[in-house]
Amino acid sequence: MDGAARTKCMSAIAHLKIAIPKHGCDNLVHVPEQDAPVARSLGHDLLEMYVVDEGDRFNYVQERDLLDAQVTANQLREKALRNLGEVGQRKIKVRPYGALYTVLGGSNHEASMLLLDAFWDEWYKRLAPNGFVVAFPARDILSFADAGSAAGIDELRSLISRGVGKLDHPLSDRLYRRQDHEWIPFLES
Repeated sequence: MDGAARTKCMSAIAHLKIAIPKHGCDNLVHVPEQDAPVARSLGHDLLEMYVVDEGDRFNYVQERDLLDAQVTANQLREKALRNLGEVGQRKIKVRPYGALYTVLGGSNHEASMLLLDAFWDEWYKRLAPNGFVVAFPARDILSFADAGSAAGIDELRSLISRGVGKLDHPLSDRLYRRQDHEWIPFLES
């Protein structure tokens, strides 16, 4: 067992990413499987990846790290979500802003709070009794509104339209809603 790889896996934080479409992209780089970052598909173009935050960059956990550390993907995920939860409890604050709520943390993990069930099912459930609709245009921007708030949803759309093409580390220009512990694209009925 490689101690450095084990340390990397045990200190990793779950991190939200958007899948790159396989069609229509002519600059994809193919890497050997052992060099690929560990990723879990959440559906609807959302990925859960695992990173060590080194301050000025992220060091992604790769498939070879799992082998070298003798850690399974499930063990990595469990530990990385626990680590993200610790970051959330230490740094993340939720503040009202008009008809929506903004997640603040001074870091690069705000959007990754989507991955924490406790954030939505326990910590802030009372703020959205009709369910959550979220916008996360960049990794350090996450805002949400109650699904029953037309004004909140309009403000989320405005947040996305202001950020498109102007943000560092962009993620999504779509709204998502939480349904049965999953994030699905928000479609108005």
